[in-house]
Amino acid sequence: MEPLDFFTNVIVFLVNVLEWDRKIYPEIDFELFWYGDNLNTNLIIAIMNACIELIDNRVVYPIENEPFISDFLSEFDTIKKEFNRYSKFYYPVSFKVFDNSIVDSTQHNDYFYYICRYYRDIERISKHFPVLNRLLNKYQYIRTAFFSAIKGPLAIKTHRGPYRGLLRGHIAIHTDEPESSVLNIMDDTYKYNWEERNAFIFDDTYYHRLDKTDELNRISFIFDIKRNFAQYPNINILNDYVIDTLSDSEYVKSCFEKL
Repeated sequence: MEPLDFFTNVIVFLVNVLEWDRKIYPEIDFELFWYGDNLNTNLIIAIMNACIELIDNRVVYPIENEPFISDFLSEFDTIKKEFNRYSKFYYPVSFKVFDNSIVDSTQHNDYFYYICRYYRDIERISKHFPVLNRLLNKYQYIRTAFFSAIKGPLAIKTHRGPYRGLLRGHIAIHTDEPESSVLNIMDDTYKYNWEERNAFIFDDTYYHRLDKTDELNRISFIFDIKRNFAQYPNINILNDYVIDTLSDSEYVKSCFEKL
């Protein structure tokens, strides 16, 4: 493939100026970013990340502004029962389906996902999670949703999400030792209370890591929300385009086939 033309190099330079001291372009192999077949998509994502940096660069977001969380918590006991029934009979998905390198290899643990939505609906979920499925249908801007189950100590390496047009949310479903998990974002420690029903939303394109030190169980419901830039309708249009492009990517398609 031919090297980048002058215009593209200018765009990349401006994006790097905007990001200053932290990377906000997609976390991919650098050579692939410049010469890969998905160059146009990567450039759009990088530009959008830079634009969102100027519009709203908060790390943590108030959960009071998110109606999905309040509806979820109002049905918490029923959804937890749905999960407990489902997890007894259905095999979970390994984290390795999505990223084989994210967990510290020196740790011995059980770390699994129960996927409810991954850019498109999972057919069996409507049967086994009727209440949760109703909520996901109500809030279509929830683009991914899954239960994360951890047993034993776990060190998730420093990492980041690729795109700022989505925000990541966590709701604690069950934990045997709330104080044993620490989430670090941008080298600052955010000590969340992981007791049941507690929730938070953050921009996961900021570098973060998780350290869980106890030998017991922790289950979280994790979801990605499509951001709404009410004062910037053109940004919303571009955001829809990027998310649709991501949902049709070969990576997402290959992961979906394994769910």
